[in-house]
Amino acid sequence: MRNILFLVCLVLFVSSCDEEVEGCVDSLAENYNVEATLDDGSCEYIEIGANYQGGIVFYIDSTGEHGLIAAFEDLVEGSNLGVEGISEGFEWGCNRVWVNGANGKVIGTGSQNTLDIVAFNCETEQGGVTAAQAALDYYSKSYADWYLPSIDELMEMYNTIGNGSSLGDIGSFETSDYPYYWSSTQKLFIAGRSINFYDGTRETFLKHFSLRVRPIRSF
Repeated sequence: MRNILFLVCLVLFVSSCDEEVEGCVDSLAENYNVEATLDDGSCEYIEIGANYQGGIVFYIDSTGEHGLIAAFEDLVEGSNLGVEGISEGFEWGCNRVWVNGANGKVIGTGSQNTLDIVAFNCETEQGGVTAAQAALDYYSKSYADWYLPSIDELMEMYNTIGNGSSLGDIGSFETSDYPYYWSSTQKLFIAGRSINFYDGTRETFLKHFSLRVRPIRSF
C-alpha cells in the first residue's frame, strides 16, 4: 500500500513540474506547434489581410500556397525631398534613361523589375538611393528578400488591403498627404508608373520625382 501511495505522489510531483511550452496551439495555423501548451499569439494564417512572414498578405495564387506580402510600413530611411516630392519618398531614378527589362506590369514581375533597375546602377538627381534599391535593402522580421512591386502588384495591394478593399485600409497606406506610391514598372525613358492610394488611379510621374515606397515579398 505504501508503495502505491509513493508512486501516486511521485507522478503528481513530476506532472506538476512540467513546464508550459509557448507557441501556436491552433492546428489550422501555418506555424502550429504540436508541442505547445500555451498560446503565445504567434499563430500565422494564409489569408488576405493576415499578418504572415513579416508583413500583410495581399495576394494568394490559385494553389492557395503562394502569394505576396506587403511590408507593414512605408520606407522612410534614406529618403529625400526630390522634385515636387515629399520628405519620406524616393526617386525612381535613371531619369531620361531607358532601363532594359524594367517594364513588367503583371503580378509576378516586380522582383525582376527591381533587379533590372538595381543592376542598371540607376542614379538619382536629388541624392540618395532609388526606390528599387530602398526596397531591396529593406530588412524586417528576419526577412531580407523584399522588392519594389510592379504596377499590377501595387494595384492589387490597393484593392485588397488599401482604400479599395472591403476590409478597409488595413495596410495603413497614406491616403491624404501626397498619397502616391512608386511601382517598379517603367512607363517611358523619363517616367515611371505609380498608384494614388486615395482613389486607386494609375498615375505617371517623371523619374526624378520622390514618391512613397511600400516593399513587398513573395512566399
